[in-house]
Amino acid sequence: MALPKLTNTPTRHPDLCLSISTKLLQTLTTILTNTNGGPVTADNFILSVGSGSGMLEAHLQQHLNALPRPWSTCFTVKGVEVSSATLKPMNKYLPASQALSVRGTWEVCPFVAAADTLMFVYPRDPGLVNQYLKPKAGAPHPLRVVLWLGPRADWDVFGGCFRDVEGFGEVEVMEGEAGAGVAEFEMVAVLRRR
Repeated sequence: MALPKLTNTPTRHPDLCLSISTKLLQTLTTILTNTNGGPVTADNFILSVGSGSGMLEAHLQQHLNALPRPWSTCFTVKGVEVSSATLKPMNKYLPASQALSVRGTWEVCPFVAAADTLMFVYPRDPGLVNQYLKPKAGAPHPLRVVLWLGPRADWDVFGGCFRDVEGFGEVEVMEGEAGAGVAEFEMVAVLRRR
């Protein structure tokens, strides 16, 4: 399916809870390519938890692919969504190779073990966010950046998930159209490895 065109003004789409814009893609790209938390390898894997239709993820992949070398070749965005035997898949925009699934909202995608960046867009359950952020016993967490995109009103519920995450610094918050390229009632929170 063809991706809808984006403008610099945050716009809501029927297939995505978040208001998105070209400015949001630029904001995310700046975060991901920043030397203090960005890529240090040739293959930077971004795992988007709860990707739904895959619209944001497909736009982000397209935007990252358009960057000059070496950046254009070093990012892979994959989305993970709950699979259902009775419903057709939610993914409409990501290629099948970039669309992962889990059995329920309680299950952590095993690909988190390889992710450099985790992205949560309008997540529903703080418990699941905590599970993704918890390192596995005996294994170092490869994560360098964690992104949370959603309504400012939900941050009271989810903000605690991002406090005192071992190995990470303080949360940076960008809000609204001017700060992040999202609607005025939305925000982007960024957690970077120290």
